[in-house]
Amino acid sequence: MKNLIPVLLFQLIFLQFGWSQTEVSGGIFEPTTWTEAESPYVVTDDVVVFPDASLTIEPGVTIRFYADTRLELRAGDLHAIGTENAPIVFTTDETNPTNLNKWNGIENTTTTSDSVSVNLDYVTIEHAKIGMHYGAGVAYRYISNAIFRHNNTGVFDGALGYNWVTISNTEFTDNIVGMQGRMSAINCNFENNGTGFANPMTFGDINEGARVTNCTFTNNGTAVGTIGQIITIAIIDDSDFTDNERGFDGYWAIIDKSYFTNSSEFGVKLIKGEVQNSLFSDNQAGLVIGTFPGELSIYDNLFTTDTVALEIGGQGATIFNNTICNSIEYGAVLTTNLPIDLNENCWCTTDLDEIAMMVFDAYDDVSLGIATYNDLNPDCIQGLVFPGDGNNNGVANAWDILSIGLSYGMEGAVRVDAQTNWIGQEADDWTNTMANSVNSKHADCNGDGTVNFQDVEVIGLNYGAIHLNPTEYQPIMTGVDVFKLSFEMLDTFVLGETIQVDIVLADAANPVNDLYGIAFAIESDVTFFESNSFQLNTDNSWLGDEANMLAITQEFQADGRVEVGLVKNDLQPSNGYGVLASFEFVMSEEIIAALVANENPSGNLTPESLFLRIVDIEAITSEGLNLLVENEETEVFLSDTNDVSNEVTQVIHIFPNPADNYISLDYQDLNIEKVTLFNAAGQVLQVFENAVTNISLEGLHNGLYILQIQTSGGTGIKKFMLQK
Repeated sequence: MKNLIPVLLFQLIFLQFGWSQTEVSGGIFEPTTWTEAESPYVVTDDVVVFPDASLTIEPGVTIRFYADTRLELRAGDLHAIGTENAPIVFTTDETNPTNLNKWNGIENTTTTSDSVSVNLDYVTIEHAKIGMHYGAGVAYRYISNAIFRHNNTGVFDGALGYNWVTISNTEFTDNIVGMQGRMSAINCNFENNGTGFANPMTFGDINEGARVTNCTFTNNGTAVGTIGQIITIAIIDDSDFTDNERGFDGYWAIIDKSYFTNSSEFGVKLIKGEVQNSLFSDNQAGLVIGTFPGELSIYDNLFTTDTVALEIGGQGATIFNNTICNSIEYGAVLTTNLPIDLNENCWCTTDLDEIAMMVFDAYDDVSLGIATYNDLNPDCIQGLVFPGDGNNNGVANAWDILSIGLSYGMEGAVRVDAQTNWIGQEADDWTNTMANSVNSKHADCNGDGTVNFQDVEVIGLNYGAIHLNPTEYQPIMTGVDVFKLSFEMLDTFVLGETIQVDIVLADAANPVNDLYGIAFAIESDVTFFESNSFQLNTDNSWLGDEANMLAITQEFQADGRVEVGLVKNDLQPSNGYGVLASFEFVMSEEIIAALVANENPSGNLTPESLFLRIVDIEAITSEGLNLLVENEETEVFLSDTNDVSNEVTQVIHIFPNPADNYISLDYQDLNIEKVTLFNAAGQVLQVFENAVTNISLEGLHNGLYILQIQTSGGTGIKKFMLQK
């Protein structure tokens, strides 16, 4: 007797646990719906949807499969339409799924003469051997808004039948293979797969067939490539390949407007097709051309900071109008003994000797062929923009903020396909050029066509990155006055306390008549501040206020260095002198451990010192001209918080300073217990057990000296210079 129930069904209710599940297996012979109310469904043996039947799955349903079971579509339709908030989940019933005990997946076994409709939207398919396996049949083959994860293969099309599978807005993560076969991927993301997209196939007419459009590939073994067969044609457009071992690895591809960065083996490897309008950056090898290239054109691409930009294994490819710059080892490496034509390309230099150093050929190994590159492309890309290098001197750092200030509010051409990654990008010159001959397009760090505060953020993003294609220029000095940039601070830093220091430029006798910006570094020979403790304050700056000033700082804690940039954004000069900015920091624990005063034989605590200096100063006027500014090195003393009191130090006055034959001290109302005189080496010279007011300096050599004054309220430290 024929079973009239569409599918063998058991419903098990476990009242003590408050949950239920629906077990299913067998055939579906008429339209059937799996509802959220009866979810989860547990597939204990194969479920088969027969011709003229259909399975509709409601949003929010979970289907769990025993190992080696499957959902088969034998000319029967599947409609699994979830929603963003209620996706449909196909998963395993195994507690610890492995590659061996996974469920078999959803498989279409329809013959070529039949039709079948498969519609998957907002579904998750995981822990399957093949998540969705398409066979033949005239099929409605669309997958969208799906997640395929932890499958041996996410989606497989065996190239039977004539309908293409189109997959859009879908995530492929942690699969051995994400998708494989004659399919198209649009707006998809592939991450942590062995192979992201394997064997994308098409017919000979490249207007029809598999495509990779606007997809991202990250941390895959092979992003797109061949498994066991020749790829007919892979068409890749407007896609991003980052941090993969191999970007594209196959026989034939047409690649346009795509990015290949940080490939540990290579960005692209192929023999036939086209690669154009694409970026290759920071790859071990940018593009590898196979041994017998034919009908292969490589043009209008940018190669920058690859270890090897081009690896050429055979003769026959046309390679022209590419920009090859800043390669770590070589711009081109020949692995063939045939001659290779590299004319009509750009190398970011017109010096043929420099280009020769970028090419590895017979001149380096006689077993190889000779590369020719004498005829340079007359339209070579010059003046590439590296985001964050506002002055185009080859490095992104605090000094670049000066160019942003000088160009602030200006507008120019928007950078085509702009990005903020550290890669050289082609950009049209703006109408404005700064005084140092740097075009203002470099100040537009994010490429949006306007210079503003967002460009300062890009400096921070790429801080410290370098490139080898800078603008060659010399600062243009203005005026004859020399201004001093110095510190104002206490003589003694108390360990454990937050330290405040003022940065002062010029004085009343020699003010600055036009200051627009300044960049410099503060450094010491030791690690003097705790990480992330450095804070810059411009509230009392005579340069400007928060509304018309930009600032940037960068800590290099291990090097004892902080870089600072300050610039206006209103194109108006500032006149004056005094405090430009203040900074605070917490003394590093390394100094506390190494420089806390130690007892000497006399029982006194020896003050230790710290040298701070201002270096690498660049100051500019509102016209972008450079001012002459001197740096300064200042010594301060360090002591334990239990020993030294800044309050006591501030009350005590010492004069004259510099001294000649004697010094006098004014303790105000302090109760003095002991006064100790040290030389700069920490040696005790004299000890006074009372409030000595005059100390003779007869017999002492010129130099720095230290007084340690012990009071009932703490200890103060004063320094003075002896100059006879």
